[in-house]
Amino acid sequence: MGASFWVLMLAAWLGASVIPHGTSAGLWAMVVTTSVVAFVAAAWAALLRIRPAGSLFHIFCFAAIISGPPRASLGDSMFVASATVGLALLLGQVGRILPSRRTPWVVTPPPPLAEVDWRGVTLEATVHGIAAFAAGALTIPLAGALGAGHHYWAMVAAVVPLAGHSTRHRVARGLHRILGTFTGIALMLGIMALHPPLVAVAVLMAVFQYGAELYIARNYFFAQTFVTPLALLGTSIGAGWSGQLAYDRIVETIIGACVGMGGVLTITLVRRYAARLADPDDHEVTVLRFRGLG
Repeated sequence: MGASFWVLMLAAWLGASVIPHGTSAGLWAMVVTTSVVAFVAAAWAALLRIRPAGSLFHIFCFAAIISGPPRASLGDSMFVASATVGLALLLGQVGRILPSRRTPWVVTPPPPLAEVDWRGVTLEATVHGIAAFAAGALTIPLAGALGAGHHYWAMVAAVVPLAGHSTRHRVARGLHRILGTFTGIALMLGIMALHPPLVAVAVLMAVFQYGAELYIARNYFFAQTFVTPLALLGTSIGAGWSGQLAYDRIVETIIGACVGMGGVLTITLVRRYAARLADPDDHEVTVLRFRGLG
């Protein structure tokens, strides 16, 4: 995972240094390249059975960098990226310091290619790529008309509903993304009203990161309440805080989450229709089956 993010940050920096920012061509270049990343990352995660699955974090990593001109040199940027990945790996092994807390080091090999469900991998990757592209393509004219920026936030929100075990769960994730964004924005506005110094901002980011990790697998609404101010504080450090950031976050999140939920519902309806055609006499069993798969 660390190596994949390192590669993505390098590719994003190189892309950000050549695409024409502030133009329609630049926006479309960001949308297309980020959609390709969504496809490749989702396929890679599905192939190796990595958790969390999908492409959400890969999209955020790549698009956050390529969406604007580089603010630091390549050397400085990759030094920070390397140090951050190294620190994360080090912290992940802190528990092995005490002998009583150590467990045997077991490397789980990836599944043999012969056992890979290539159809499932291709389908998941394609859905992620289409969802990201659809959200990005829609947000260029729509968010532009609404006066919103940060188009990649819509692309990130679009793949959120795709991570779920049922249609109901996936739609719930999309709704939680929207509602949690509103509560997170309210929390962020309260923080910025206090004009915290930079040291306090760093401490708050650590607190919000802890809250996000605590709830991300339990309740996505509460997780998003922490994720929203975390993302906005990180953006504010480089670009400065303004109410426009909050507005952009709300607009882009709504657009992206609606695209993702719409895609989930469309796929479910198509599957159910296909099942009815295949077995019209067993409608009840078919519906129950696809409630679990959808």
